Formats: sequence, structure tokens, C-alpha cells
Amino acid sequence: MRTVDGAPLSLVDVRRWIRINASIFHARKIDILNPGPVASAWPEWLALANELQVRLSLRSDCTAAPGDLNALREAGLFDAFLCPSSADAPHLDSWMEACKAAALPLRMQLQAPYAAPRDPAALAERFAEAGGVAMNLAVLDPFLNKASCRDRAEAEASVAWMNALATAAAARETEVNLIGWPPALIDEANRVHALNRAQFFEDHQQYLRRPFELAAALHHRGPIRARIALAMIQSRHTLLKNAIDTKILPWLMNRPWLYARVMAWHKLTRHGWPFHDAPRPVADPLFDYDPAERGAYDVEAVRRLLPGLAIEADDAPARHVRPQQPKYYDAVDAERVAVHEGYAALARQANDIITNRPWDARIGPFEYGTDDGHYAQLEGAVEWHSVTNSEKVSWPLTTIEPPCTVSVTFGGGVAEYIGFSFGRHGKILCPMEETRHRITLHVASDGHYVLLRDGVAVRPTELEGEHQAPLRLPDRLELRLSVWNIDKTIYSQFVDIWRGDYVLPPRAGRPKYSVLIVNTKYARRLQAVLRCLAHQQDFDLGFVEVIVCYVPGVDATDDLIDSARATYPELNILRSPFTEQYIRSKGFIINESLRMVSGEWVVLLDADTLLPPRFFAAVDAVEAGRDFIAPDGRKLLPADVTARILMGELEPWRDWDALLKGPGELRLRESHGVPIGFCQCVRAACFDKVRYLELDHFEGSDMQFGLAMRRAFGKETRLTGLPALHLDHGGSQWYGTQKHF
Repeated sequence: MRTVDGAPLSLVDVRRWIRINASIFHARKIDILNPGPVASAWPEWLALANELQVRLSLRSDCTAAPGDLNALREAGLFDAFLCPSSADAPHLDSWMEACKAAALPLRMQLQAPYAAPRDPAALAERFAEAGGVAMNLAVLDPFLNKASCRDRAEAEASVAWMNALATAAAARETEVNLIGWPPALIDEANRVHALNRAQFFEDHQQYLRRPFELAAALHHRGPIRARIALAMIQSRHTLLKNAIDTKILPWLMNRPWLYARVMAWHKLTRHGWPFHDAPRPVADPLFDYDPAERGAYDVEAVRRLLPGLAIEADDAPARHVRPQQPKYYDAVDAERVAVHEGYAALARQANDIITNRPWDARIGPFEYGTDDGHYAQLEGAVEWHSVTNSEKVSWPLTTIEPPCTVSVTFGGGVAEYIGFSFGRHGKILCPMEETRHRITLHVASDGHYVLLRDGVAVRPTELEGEHQAPLRLPDRLELRLSVWNIDKTIYSQFVDIWRGDYVLPPRAGRPKYSVLIVNTKYARRLQAVLRCLAHQQDFDLGFVEVIVCYVPGVDATDDLIDSARATYPELNILRSPFTEQYIRSKGFIINESLRMVSGEWVVLLDADTLLPPRFFAAVDAVEAGRDFIAPDGRKLLPADVTARILMGELEPWRDWDALLKGPGELRLRESHGVPIGFCQCVRAACFDKVRYLELDHFEGSDMQFGLAMRRAFGKETRLTGLPALHLDHGGSQWYGTQKHF
């Protein structure tokens, strides 16, 4: 509200500053610096903030009495941030009392040096009683000028007082942040509260880097220069249609030599176009931080402020405080953290839908094009063209209502960001890291959503000057595709849409047995396993579901599941896909896939193990009162017999007895008699007590699971005379081999 010389900004410029923070920097909370008495314009500013869906905090220097804050709180004031020049400021206590009376959350910042300050323990107690939630002790504050200490004794006293106040405040469960203090000046017990410059901008309790640095720069300019700067920032982000792609690009494409030169220039300038900056992502202190980033302290400034102290530069890697230090989360941050934590559940729902349910509607390449740009509709994709680094959007594709799921593949080119647009009020985007991505948006019935890139949840990217990614989506959405900063061309394929919540495919009744198969690089053997399951005898397959746990793309499992579903519609087959980082983590895959299980029993089955034709009938005969059932052992088939099964020359459900009597090694009750992972039949309720070990390899986890089951539920029941068949795979390859694609 005022510059460093005390000159006030106009009320219009303050409103402009609020709009810039909300719409360009995507700040969800804004501090308004209010020196002296509380400005009469606060109700007007709060009304604007409510309109823009941001929260305002009153930052006061405590040089005047606060008055009654109840009216401002009722109008939407979020909290108060007290930044007096001294802990002995005459109105500091009255501000704390007014905040307490109005039930207004209270933050405070005190800047060094601390000359003749009040008792640290008493101040910490007073602050906590007033409802204080966070206290900053800062070396430097660009919005407050203070004289340096006169000598070393005064500097040492300031450091000692800082450490005493930090200790006292932390003991009262107040969040404490020591901003800009070199570690050498901080007591060992207080170093958990330290924030260097990098950490300051990574901490959700502090400020976003770009608006903070801009505010500091404007604070040291006059009101006229500040007004010009604010107007320029707003005009830079004014929505203008780019005529280059709309008008000039089609003309260029008919002139190959000129077009080639323009494309070469575009490749060199697409990240810094002379007429328009490339889109800049907005960092989010709640989720974007790099614990290994090297921090920095302004050692020279500290030496000037605190003369006579031995202070050395500290370039040790920054330790981000979030894992160690208790943090305060206000209502805005708490809601966003809760939404972020719900991504995992929404991501599982999204993957269930796109892998286990046919789409309800498909929009083909001949049904849509792009607005304000050149495009070509091809047989399998829409080709997007651009020579600018701005956004390109598709035609409106359809109107959808949550709950819903939308999925599309972008490929054949490079762009900065890809995703979906719901008008100017909502862009849900993610970076394009490879030349091909499948992007999926899953929206729950309450409007909360998750964005997936290749099946993995990613936090939506927000761009400066564009509307932020909403926390929730409305009840009706006009769907478009959105692509930013295309490098010449990119392609989008069919847009698939699922409507409604996810439900399992219809079946005769609730399954009794859930067969969970971990398959990594064993697609050919998995085909034989599924054929055996589909030919179970003396048993209704309506009581069986098969959950295939796999990593898409490492073999032909996706295509195999499609074929098996078409060939054996009576066998309910579900997909449980994982990313490649879990390709050897059998325990993790099993434990996560248990969420999909709906049967009373879980049959843990390897992708190279064939069950006897009457397996489920045999389990049915003995399962009453049992918790753990296993086959009698397994017959290891030789390579030539395995080959005949894989080629379809032998059908195990018909040739079972001959296969048991033929060549191969019969292993009855191996591994000291403990049922191991090739086939373990477990009552589903047992997993509430016993889980698989989550190792980064397959070896040992199934043996340990068998032992844990025995300890928890007693010895297993064996299906006497019914061993399984184990297909050869060229040695002990626990997670598949390259040659078995």
C-alpha cells in the first residue's frame, strides 16, 4: 500500500495488485501491507478477493491501534500478519488482543537486530495465548528498514535473543521459521527451523518467488513507476488472438522454401518468442521443492547487520524443513493437501475404468479440428500445426457431466504442455516429456479430479497469466483439447469418453474366487494360464474373476487380455496395470492389486503355472473352515513339452494326466513343505493381518508370506493328488526374459 518513502499507492493500484496476484501468479493467499491505521478500503478489497476466490491477510507494522477486527473477519479477512519494527512496539499487544477477540489466526515476523527486546518466554506465551500459529525471525525484510547493530556485543545479544525466542515459541507448539540466519548463528536444537533463500520460496508458509520479488522491487519505487509497472504486467497477459497461425501459416505451407526457414527460426525461438514469452509454469510451495537444491545466505548483509561476528559462507546442500519441522496448514493449504492425497484413490479408479471397461463414446479425427490454427484430419489422428509458442485448442468436443473419464493420446511430435481445456476458466495440463503420451482426466461426482500421464497421476501444471487449475470442476463441462508451444506439428488421436462411476462388468453373482496373476514379461505363458482357467471343469466360471497385474508395454499382455475377453466372455478378466518402476516388486504389486479383489478367496498364481482342470471344484470341497489351501506340489515341464503347449499342440485340460505321467520333475511339498508363490489360495480376510513383503525383487517374498500365514492361521490344507504344472522358461527368471515377448 505504501512505498519505502511512505508514499501511498492508489486504491485502484492496490486492486490491480490483487488481480495480478490472483490471475497471473495464481496466488491463493495475498498479504496486503497496511502501515499505520487500518485502511477504510479493506471491505472493498475483501469483496474483490471473494470475487476472485483468493484470501487476503492484513500485514501490519503495529504503529497504530487495530480497532475492532470482527467486521473484517466477517467480510472475509483470512488472518493477520504482524511485522512490527520491534518486539516492544507500542501497539503489538493490542493487535494480539484484537486478533484473539475476533478469533483471527495470527502470524508474526520480527526482523533483526533486536535492541533491548522484551523477555522471549513472555512474548512466546503471549503470542500463543492470542492464537498465534507461526512466527518468523528474519535477518532481512525488504519491506522494513532497520539500522545495524552498533557493536559486537549488541550483535551477540540479538543472536542470543533470537535463539531464546525460537526455543520458547517451539515449546508452545508454534511454527518457527528462522529466515536467512546462517547455521553458525543458530543453536543446534533450533536448526530444524532454519530457512535459507531457496527454502524460503519452497515453504508454503512464506511467499511465491515471482510476486515477492516484484513486490519488493515496487516497494522501492515511487507510486507512479509502480502504477506503470502494474499496468504493463496486466497488458502483457491480455488475451489476444495470434494471427500468425490463423492466417499466415496456411499461406507459408504452400511455399516450401519460406516455410522451412520459418520452421528453423521457430525451433530456435520457441522457448523465447520475440513477440510473446513462452508459457512459464507456476511453482507450488506445497508440492514443488527439491530437497537437494543448494541454498544461499546473504552472508555480507548479515555481517553488515551484525558486525563483529565470525560468519562464514555456508554452501552446504539445503535441507528442506518439511520432513523434520512441524508445520501449520491453514484452511486453504489443508484443503489442497487433502485433495492432493486423494489423487492416489482417484488414479486407481481411472486406471480401472480405462483398462476394464469399454468406452461409452469415441470422438474420431474426422469429428474435430483446431481453433485459430492450421490442422489436417487424417485417418487415425488430427495433425496440429503451429509456428508460435501460444496455446492451441480443439473445437468443442462434447459436453460432459461428472462423474466421467476422458482419455486421448498425443504423439508424433513435441509440445511444451498437453491436456484439456474447459474454457478460459480452467486448463488442466501436464508437461510433455516424451514424444508420445496418453493423457487421462478422471472426474469424480463431487468435481474432484485427477490427471494421469501414461497411467500415472501428475499434478496439473499452472502457467503464469493463465487461469489456475481449479481444485474442483463444475457439474457441466465443455470439453476441448489444449496444446501449448508446439514444435511445428503434433498429432492427437481418438478421444475416448466414459460416463458414470466405475462398476465391475456384470456377472452372474459375486465371485467366490479372485485369481491374482502377477505377469511381467510372460505374456506367452500367461496365454496358456488363461486358457486353463477358462476350461475349468465341474465349476461355474461366473464365480471366478481373474486380475492380471502387469506393466503395459513390456510385452503383449494388453493385446492378450483383449483376445481372451473376446474368446472367453464367461471368464471375468480385469486389468491391474503398474509403471515399469515396479516391474520386480511382486509384493507391492500384490498388495496394491488386493484393492480390486471382490472374492471370498484370493488365488495368488504365477503367470507360468497351470492349475488342474478341477482345481476350483477341489477347493470348494475342502474350503469350509479353512484359511490357507495349496496344491500338492508342481510338475516342472521340460522345454519341448512347454513349447507344444504354447503352440497349441497340447491342451492341458484334456491332456492333464498324460502331462503328469510324462517327462519332467515332480516336486511335492518343496521349500520345507511351505506353500510358495506359484500357487497360494488364501481367504481374503487373511490379508487384513498378513501381507506380502514389498521387496525390490521377487526372491523370498512368497516364502515369507507362506511362513507368516502359517504363524497367523495355522498349517495349510493340501489338495492331495492335485499338483500344478509349471511351464519351462529357460532357467530361474523370476521376472521374465526378453526372449518371451
